[in-house]
Amino acid sequence: LLAAVLPAPALPQLLLEWASQRMANLHLILDAATCSRLELDDALALAIFEAVFLGSAHAAPDELHRGEPLRTLFRLDEVLAAEVEAECRAASKLAALRRSPAQAC
Repeated sequence: LLAAVLPAPALPQLLLEWASQRMANLHLILDAATCSRLELDDALALAIFEAVFLGSAHAAPDELHRGEPLRTLFRLDEVLAAEVEAECRAASKLAALRRSPAQAC
């Protein structure tokens, strides 16, 4: 009942909470001048999306955000990354079976 009365946390607040646990340097998602508001470019937003849903950022090694490689900004979610890797392997095997079902026997 109390949850129905309390407002849901705003998306920026949720992002800050996530970043405080998953990013090595929380300040990299805040504006450089004042650190008083969120500031995400497209590359950082994609890297955050990848870290949330894939367990790690999959940016190119030379892709930077404020001089830092995007791949190194996040703490690896080893459990999620392992689950994603296992699902990718299973999907690859399934795709191979669909291409040549005679070889499956």
